Amino acid sequence: MFDGTTWQFFHDGEKGEHPAWGTKCFDYGKTGVLHFLLSNLKFWLE
Repeated sequence: MFDGTTWQFFHDGEKGEHPAWGTKCFDYGKTGVLHFLLSNLKFWLE
């Protein structure tokens, strides 16, 4: 049910932006973020 909003996986506000890289910062405190990242890791390892 991902609708493209940033609040599902990333921090809000300035904390969610990495100034040096111009990318978003994951919020590792959210269970959905950990499952998303671990599933990607599993895909690339297989």
